[in-house]
Amino acid sequence: MHIKELFRDVLFENLDFEFKSRLDKEKTINWGKSLAAFANGDGGIIFIGADNDGTIGGLTYDEVDRTKLFIHQENERHMLPLVKFNFQPKSIDETQKRFVLAVKVESAEEMVVYDNGDYNKIVFIRK
Repeated sequence: MHIKELFRDVLFENLDFEFKSRLDKEKTINWGKSLAAFANGDGGIIFIGADNDGTIGGLTYDEVDRTKLFIHQENERHMLPLVKFNFQPKSIDETQKRFVLAVKVESAEEMVVYDNGDYNKIVFIRK
């Protein structure tokens, strides 16, 4: 299954859309930069459960819950100010056992900085 089958306007990654098969808990900067960059621009959507080419593997219900909690925790740990977003899980089959999690990131009113610790603060902008 391809991402365009669930979200008709989404064909590939671009300035508005990012695909992640999973979030790496050891390298939060790999996906945290997308969260910050979308917030520092016009907003955007991160689709978790889709590979870079748009192929959907999906997440289980438990993985969706853990991923949502992890994003909230990392937002509080690394983003200054906090990024505003909401979640839209979408089932990829009739059994509702696998999902793609769309994270809709809002445009921030002020510049969001990614705080990587040890006085290492980074601003990401998506262009």
